[in-house]
Amino acid sequence: MLADPLLGYTANDFRQHLGTEFSLTTESGAATAVLTAVNSSVVAGNKNARNKRAECFTLSFQLPSNALQATYTVLHPVSELLIYF
Repeated sequence: MLADPLLGYTANDFRQHLGTEFSLTTESGAATAVLTAVNSSVVAGNKNARNKRAECFTLSFQLPSNALQATYTVLHPVSELLIYF
């Protein structure tokens, strides 16, 4: 759990940045992506979940058409959001 790059962030942390640009970097270059959606999932009904307080959510970004499939460092230029995908 400590290796989770989203540890400590909530869906609401990202919702305030909907429609804004994030910087994506990888070893082969950089790109800009726009956060288009933040969708929450329900964990409370999962009796097998180790952490009953866990929040699951997905982030959707609009990337340039020439963006390569890769592992990116994602940074919001205004806030302190820094995540690794």
